[in-house]
Amino acid sequence: MYAAGLWPPQFRVDLGPARHFRVVTGGHEDKVAATIQPIPEEEWAHGEPTIAEELPRLSQILEALGARLGGPHDAPELMAYFYGDDFPYDPAAVAKHLASETTAGHLEKLASQLETAQPYTPETIEAAIRGLASELGIKAGELIHPSRVAVTGSAVSPDLFVVLYLVGRPKTVERLRRGRDIIRHNRELPAPAVAPPGDTQRPVETPPPAPPGSEPGPDVYLASGDFGDDRPPEEA
Repeated sequence: MYAAGLWPPQFRVDLGPARHFRVVTGGHEDKVAATIQPIPEEEWAHGEPTIAEELPRLSQILEALGARLGGPHDAPELMAYFYGDDFPYDPAAVAKHLASETTAGHLEKLASQLETAQPYTPETIEAAIRGLASELGIKAGELIHPSRVAVTGSAVSPDLFVVLYLVGRPKTVERLRRGRDIIRHNRELPAPAVAPPGDTQRPVETPPPAPPGSEPGPDVYLASGDFGDDRPPEEA
């Protein structure tokens, strides 16, 4: 992960308070009181996580990717959006799924729903997406495909509900709204100039080859001015 530039991560993901623990021990006389306590959120949220802290999430990421991850060489492309915000967006996916103002509105509504979903799990994420689609009178795919591109930069990913869970609530909401902003930014750009009808350039015509026998023979010397571009106008 270090070699692929995926560590340290640019953000941390809380998969639930029960996943972050510290073993608390004392002296020999206090061993009976040793316990496991949750790490306070304000302490957990800052600083670089250790590999041990990241292993539960990493194992779920690898499980979600499955056979897509052929080896370490695939990590930068397939895992970048789990660990940072500088992943590329596929232009074709953006043009297809992040294009209309209607989609921008859908992404904003979904971001607002996921912002308050409790608990934040793959199951509640799926319920929120399908519930919003039903409320809007659209197919779930009309939310799923734009959300996938907004959050991962690609039209292809593992199970989206699992991906949004593993990316984490804050980043999912942030990227859904970034997808909304991408749509609105692109729609404000000037349309590419289109040539008026009939104003197309004619293709350059290649002169036909000279008929056999019209070429000068090998013993004929051509002076530099015989066929050059510097002939007088009346000879041209």
